[in-house]
Amino acid sequence: MHLEHKPSDEMDLMISAINDADLGWKADTCKYQKHHELYGKHCDQPINLAQTGKTEDLEGLMEELAEAENKPKFGDLSNPDFVKSLT
Repeated sequence: MHLEHKPSDEMDLMISAINDADLGWKADTCKYQKHHELYGKHCDQPINLAQTGKTEDLEGLMEELAEAENKPKFGDLSNPDFVKSLT
């Protein structure tokens, strides 16, 4: 069964109750009705999932990843340095 979210006064009350409680997580403020005072300002912004970083940033990241691949793997019992660290 698939439940579809339908903004309503009742749903706004439930979202507010969840977000006012200390539950360790918050309900999505984009689920409020658009006229609600706590409706998220970010909700009407388009979602951009494209890469927006600079090419130089990506090159640096790729270098870091390549260096990390050359490092010994954690927990490798064939690595004498790791075995030594266990004692």
